[in-house]
Amino acid sequence: MRSVLLFIALFFSLSFFSQRKPNATDTLSISGELKQTFVFSLNDLATFTSKTLPDLPLKNNHNELKQTLKGMKGFLLKELFAKAEYPIEKPRELNEFYFVCIASDNYKVVFSWNELFNNPLGDQVYIITELDGKKITEMPDRILLATLSDHQTGRRYIKGLQKIEVKRLPKE
Repeated sequence: MRSVLLFIALFFSLSFFSQRKPNATDTLSISGELKQTFVFSLNDLATFTSKTLPDLPLKNNHNELKQTLKGMKGFLLKELFAKAEYPIEKPRELNEFYFVCIASDNYKVVFSWNELFNNPLGDQVYIITELDGKKITEMPDRILLATLSDHQTGRRYIKGLQKIEVKRLPKE
């Protein structure tokens, strides 16, 4: 009985810790309420024009510093949507769309269409292509997404970004 309890405790503790360390991802898919699905490989992501980004102190919900990301380069998330076509009749319908960014451990972060494309925030959300001198193909937590302007920067920092689901608010 004791060994069974030990096994159960070990199993749940390993599953708990696996949620904290998502698997590195090699592709990023964008699907959902679009006329076309997109899949980007690491090599595809490396072709986007990256710029040098400032160091990013990662803070938790208590505003405590957990780590600082240094030596970052990246490109704006919204650049991935340059060729995306939305199933709309009028441009104002874009207000109904939102993006669910999902990591390999199912951690989720949500942005509205207006946040990314009609607000200064959209100029602060990056796909990281280099970190600490390592290219995207060498980064252990790839694919990374970081929002530079947040106060509690850890909340919208994603390791192991795997997919982005484009969703639309339901019609009433």
